[in-house]
Amino acid sequence: MRPGRLSRCAAAATALAGLWTAPAFALTEEQLRAAVPDAVPQEARFQAWTGVADRTLVAWTDYTDPAPAGAGKDDDILDLTVLVVQTSTGQVLQRFHADRIYDSRIHHVEFSKFEFDTANYALAPGRRAFGVRLVGQHLGCGAEERDVLHLLEPDGAALREVLALETLDHLAYCDCGEGHDVVRTIALAATRTQGHADLVVRERREDTPDDMQHRTNCHPRITHSQRTTTLRFDGLRYPGVR
Repeated sequence: MRPGRLSRCAAAATALAGLWTAPAFALTEEQLRAAVPDAVPQEARFQAWTGVADRTLVAWTDYTDPAPAGAGKDDDILDLTVLVVQTSTGQVLQRFHADRIYDSRIHHVEFSKFEFDTANYALAPGRRAFGVRLVGQHLGCGAEERDVLHLLEPDGAALREVLALETLDHLAYCDCGEGHDVVRTIALAATRTQGHADLVVRERREDTPDDMQHRTNCHPRITHSQRTTTLRFDGLRYPGVR
């Protein structure tokens, strides 16, 4: 555990949690904390599930303890816990937990924060998913950000991860901004596979190569590209984008 870094994450998450506003019929956030039988840490974030009545999303991260073999003291290796709670009673309806869901040795950037994505991911009739986006950031020279969206779909008393997709990959070096930007967005297709909507992933990419001989007064060449990929449900989850 890293108390100093964890306290900074906790402070940021607590500030975000303070932005949550309960509907008039609902328990307050403090009442929900007391009502939920799971041990909800202070840094957990609460957010109403937009478009789904009487549902609140609760999530928090913890440093994996003990840290895996080979991990350094500056590596961010985190677990994620997510609950779907009935807002009016505090009853936990679904739960998700994943060990080592974020590893800065793989993402190549330190963990910064997480965000809920409550867009209308109506993947199947009567089945609506939501997202938790894990964000890694490094500011300063060699600015970098990587966002990974994890789509979670209620399945009985569980939340099932059906997609993990990198939605942002940004890298910019100091000198002349060499690097790249990759942005991916998701849309539901009209077609279905195994009962779930196909997902259309649109990718826009901008590359600024480190090419000294083609650079004049620090104006490197910039190339643009885009592509579209359709992801089809295999009965358990959607594949990633290669």
